[in-house]
Amino acid sequence: MARDMPTGNARAKAILRVMGDFFWPPRSLVSGARGMGSGPLSPEDFARLQFISDPLCDRCGVALDYRTGDETWCTVCIARPPRWDWARAAP
Repeated sequence: MARDMPTGNARAKAILRVMGDFFWPPRSLVSGARGMGSGPLSPEDFARLQFISDPLCDRCGVALDYRTGDETWCTVCIARPPRWDWARAAP
């Protein structure tokens, strides 16, 4: 019987999730559109996203106007280098 407990818990969670989605439909994080599915963005909102492309700061990932060499850092990272090796940022 102990083996059936995790399956029962998973089934109960799935039922509660469906009921919650019925009473409080999911909303897109960008537009607030309701009932768009299980993801955090509606397909229309995802299609409008603009991803950062080169040139980027090699340390923090912030978009730059131009690249100055192999290892290009933004002015913030030059003035006060972060404790991490690298990261990426969203606009």
